[in-house]
Amino acid sequence: MKVNGLLVTLSINSFDDDYKGIYTSANGKLQAFTSIKKDVQGDLLLFRESKKPPLLAKDFLKVLMLNKKKNLYY
Repeated sequence: MKVNGLLVTLSINSFDDDYKGIYTSANGKLQAFTSIKKDVQGDLLLFRESKKPPLLAKDFLKVLMLNKKKNLYY
């Protein structure tokens, strides 16, 4: 997914006060993404680590805005 496309989608559907995190479904359960970082090609990786809190919206959006032309993988 292109980061710029995700930013457009998120800006249209802005977060409300009940934001809890960014989740994926694995084995029938919701799993929170906890981190985002660049890989060796400079693309972004969204991933989860056990015993870490969900990724904050402000941190997620900040990384996306700084990397608009990159791809995002999860």
